[in-house]
Formats: sequence, structure tokens, C-alpha cells
Amino acid sequence: MSDLITDEMVETTAEAQWRYDWPLREFHREPDDIQDYYRTSARVALEAATPLIVAKVLNDTADEFSAPLPDGTGNG
Repeated sequence: MSDLITDEMVETTAEAQWRYDWPLREFHREPDDIQDYYRTSARVALEAATPLIVAKVLNDTADEFSAPLPDGTGNG
């Protein structure tokens, strides 16, 4: 599943976590080792959550396609 996680997703997640931890400091002004720590942490979290997200999307899609049409006939 890790091939589903893009660098953009990792960067966005790392920055969001940084803003949560340090709301008054800019992520990109921090030393590389701190940024790398947050990126690594973000990648691990995203990779752990990916199977759950994919399963939810597949379940929701299956439910949508198996639901009756608005007129009550057939499936969607």
C-alpha cells in the first residue's frame, strides 16, 4: 500500500502535525532533521491508515452500487 502514499501527502500531513504541535512556528524554517522526523512520522501514520481508508472506499462504493435506484427498481 505504500505506493499509494505520495510525497505530497506526506508533506501535507507532516506540516499539519507540525502546526498542531507548534502553531506559531513555520515548519519549513526548522532544521532538516526535525522536518525529516515529522515526515517519517507522517509516512508511518499514512501507511498504517491506508488499508483502512481503501477498505472504507471499497465498502462505500459497493454499498452505492448495490443500493436500489431512486425509483425502487434494480441496483444503482
